[in-house]
Amino acid sequence: MLDYHLPHLLLVFPSGTALHDLELYKSRSLLIQDKASCFSPEILQPDPNSDVLDACAAPGNKTLQLVSMLSNKSTIFAVDRDPNRFRRFTENLIVNGVERLSIMDWSNSNKQNNKHRKSVQSSQPSVEAYCSDFLSIDPYNPKFSNVQSILLDPSCSGSGLSIRQPDGGEQYEKCTYKDSNNYTDEYNEEYTSRLKRLSNLQAMLLKHALKFPNVQRVVYSTCSIHPEENEAVVREIVDYASDKFYLETIWPYIESSSNSINQPIWKHRGLSDIYQCESCIRSSEKDLTNGFFVALFIKYKSNNSLNVTSLPPPSSSIMTTELSVPGNSSLTFNNNENVNLEKQELFTFKIRKKCRTNL
Repeated sequence: MLDYHLPHLLLVFPSGTALHDLELYKSRSLLIQDKASCFSPEILQPDPNSDVLDACAAPGNKTLQLVSMLSNKSTIFAVDRDPNRFRRFTENLIVNGVERLSIMDWSNSNKQNNKHRKSVQSSQPSVEAYCSDFLSIDPYNPKFSNVQSILLDPSCSGSGLSIRQPDGGEQYEKCTYKDSNNYTDEYNEEYTSRLKRLSNLQAMLLKHALKFPNVQRVVYSTCSIHPEENEAVVREIVDYASDKFYLETIWPYIESSSNSINQPIWKHRGLSDIYQCESCIRSSEKDLTNGFFVALFIKYKSNNSLNVTSLPPPSSSIMTTELSVPGNSSLTFNNNENVNLEKQELFTFKIRKKCRTNL
């Protein structure tokens, strides 16, 4: 069954499907990916003929999704600073069929230190991979003059993934996200300090992304549920760049009478009471996904700046969508109410993305 929000990328399989036994998975036509992790490239919606910068690219699943969205006229500049993560990133691209990958020596950006792929005619975009700190990249380097879209999915606490206990490496006691306007958390002083450091770094990275002179769209995403890493960062950047960029409303939750069935909607919004970030989206286990947060910044086309803090909040009106589910006649999702479905009873979102490796 095609997914409602990402119909050209996602397949939904019945609960109990042996995903690793599927021939599509064995042939690398499918990757196992949480649905929410596929939001960032989909929301970025890059021009298929322009260049894209994936600023914190490892482990590479979002890069692979971008490969499936762009033409052979495009270049994806993929950057990650950690050598071990970068090695796994490039291996991930290779085994999943990226045909025009160049692993670059950043000290000489025109030099390839590993031509793993010979020059081939392909409908895929080229991918230039750099093991480098995104903050060290000069936005005004002519190499990036055609970069119109940037995907920034930086290091974060990972609190939106399955909750980790202290002996598993994450030092916090309790972390609960209830809904978009009701957030509670309790964690120790060390974890609070770590969140502050992460938030500062994330804001620096996002500010740097907005410096690229021809960038038009920037997606900021995390797999965190903490406002410190999500709405607080976005709010800081809105204030920092309000003369050049505005916060776009993602998949607005609007009345069905004024919304085409082809227009995606999303109920759970960014926190609005303090941060006024209802233009952003959050996902959680209520959506049958991991915890995830996405914001979209768009550059103004003129000097007539908008007051982004006054963007209208999403409507609370009802919209109903009917989806066919294998083994069931149909399911009706009433998006104004909590969907009372057990994740394991009906279907699973474990297969998230179809990356076409032979484009």
